[in-house]
Amino acid sequence: MDINQLIVDFLPHFVPQEATEESVFEILIEQQVPYALATQIILFVPVAFGRAYMRKFDLDFPVTFILNHPDNTTIEGLPFADEPVYNAAYELGVTIIDRGEWQDDFHFEVASWSSEMNVVSQALVEGYPLQSFVLQELHVNGDIGSRPISPLI
Repeated sequence: MDINQLIVDFLPHFVPQEATEESVFEILIEQQVPYALATQIILFVPVAFGRAYMRKFDLDFPVTFILNHPDNTTIEGLPFADEPVYNAAYELGVTIIDRGEWQDDFHFEVASWSSEMNVVSQALVEGYPLQSFVLQELHVNGDIGSRPISPLI
């Protein structure tokens, strides 16, 4: 399965006002996307698009995240760099922005699903200076498959 094409194909499902994590997840599953990959798309694509959009603010985003698995286990310090869906979505977001193809009524809608995006937006609205922002590790809640990812041999 081509992750890049999968992300592109499913971006429109994040945009409708009535879209929810559950509704997008159901569409992914109906299209035979494996459970863990569908969860990764729901969780990582908005974060990646949000971070790509917020590059202009020169913020220091944590390079790791905390995974809260549904079975109540928690794994701390997982690198975003090890997440293929996150990396593909981030590169796509950066490419769209760099080409001048970013559309607020489409791509920004995807990014706005990100809690980081919402926190930064709210802080800016409230007048906090960017220099005062200290972003914490993101908590990712869901079954994204076993972690850490074993290297391929």
